[in-house]
Amino acid sequence: MKILILGNNSDDFVGIRGELLKAMADHGHQLVLSGPAPLLPGTLEKTRTLSAEFHQIPLNPLSFNPVKEISTFLYILDRIRHIGPEMVLLLTIKPIMYGSIAARIAGVRKIYSLNSGIGRIFSLGTTKEKLLFMFIRPLLKLAFKFNTRAFFQNHDDIDLYVEKDIIEPEKAVRVNGTGIDLERFKYRKNIINGEIRVIMISRLLKEKGVDFYCQAAKKITTDYKGKVSFSLVGNFEYSKDAITRQELCKMVGEHVDYLGSTNDVRPYLIEHNIFVLPSFYREGVPRVIMEAMATGMPVITTDSVGCRDTINGKNGVLVPVKDVDSLYRAIEFFIKNTDKVETMSAEGRKFVESKFDINQVNQIMLSVMNLV
Repeated sequence: MKILILGNNSDDFVGIRGELLKAMADHGHQLVLSGPAPLLPGTLEKTRTLSAEFHQIPLNPLSFNPVKEISTFLYILDRIRHIGPEMVLLLTIKPIMYGSIAARIAGVRKIYSLNSGIGRIFSLGTTKEKLLFMFIRPLLKLAFKFNTRAFFQNHDDIDLYVEKDIIEPEKAVRVNGTGIDLERFKYRKNIINGEIRVIMISRLLKEKGVDFYCQAAKKITTDYKGKVSFSLVGNFEYSKDAITRQELCKMVGEHVDYLGSTNDVRPYLIEHNIFVLPSFYREGVPRVIMEAMATGMPVITTDSVGCRDTINGKNGVLVPVKDVDSLYRAIEFFIKNTDKVETMSAEGRKFVESKFDINQVNQIMLSVMNLV
């Protein structure tokens, strides 16, 4: 079967979605990938290992210019007609909206969507955001009307879409995140030698809770000097919620060591003992939390959409969003109970193996799409 996969980040085709696409190719399906120009070197070469074609499209996930958006939609429609796929798989909101409608117009009957988190589209903080939602909601509803099935990574997102009358509940399928390659993220015994090393790895967005992490770090290092250290790894973004370099310098101060950006989190996870993500962004299921658990780290994260799905009571601690004091107490718990670091690390690995194994996640999706 010829399958078109349309996304708003072409690097994800060989990164986050690489194992899923490889499984499709291994079952004999012909893949055509379509998205903006890749940002990372080597992406196009890696797509060739899947024997996949790549078609670049002028899709900007941050653009709201009506003229440009109509042009993008028409371009996608033309590409779908030219490629002639038997099935389309659409990744993230804008490709889902435009791709579903364009695919139906082009006569494609097998249309699937993968929602990896809602993000900000339901935040409705400003008048502009409210007007944007008034535009997006009917497009999303029409898009899902044309979908055969739509995959979601948590029940909160499904419930919200059903409540807003955007999707019919029988079309929604829950999968456990993107899944983790347990061979790539190997477990190591987490033993405290000297100070406890805490790390946060995240895109540098305000809604990821970077400032709250830094505030908690300042209080902890003041009260427990020499017993704990804090690190931060993350890429700078270009959106309205992005943290600037100047803002980050003020946040980290002398209490958090900013280690820069990375395309491979494994060395940083291995070198630290506790993972923290105080996000209040509408996550799908944060991939980096799964990676931390697979490596063998207890997790401190927020009781918010997507994040709460990673904690089972044995592998870490949930804290309220935007609550520095609760975050402080959660970190303090591990300082006072270092034996819990090792036991919760082992529980985290067990949890990942039982729920987030990438092979299990991909098998469910392939079965739903009748590709096996």
